[in-house]
Amino acid sequence: MAKRSQTKLAASLERERRLKDVEKCLLHGVSSLDDLVTRHGVTKACISLDVKEIRKRWANTPPDGIEQCRTARSKQLEYN
Repeated sequence: MAKRSQTKLAASLERERRLKDVEKCLLHGVSSLDDLVTRHGVTKACISLDVKEIRKRWANTPPDGIEQCRTARSKQLEYN
C-alpha cells in the first residue's frame, strides 16, 4: 500500500513540475501543442489538460493586474 502512495505522489510531483514548465513556455510565447508534446514526451491530451489547468489558474487573477502577475510569475519560474 505504501508503494502505491509513493507512486501517486511521484506522479503528482511530476505533473506539477511539468505544469510549471508548460506555464513558463506559454509565458514566453510557445503555444504549439506539438512543441510542448515533444518537449515533455507526453500525449497531446495530457498537454491540453495542463494548459486548461494553467488557464484556470490564470482566470483567478484580476484583469487589471494580469500582466503584472504574469511578469512576476515568469520571473518566479525563472528562479525555481
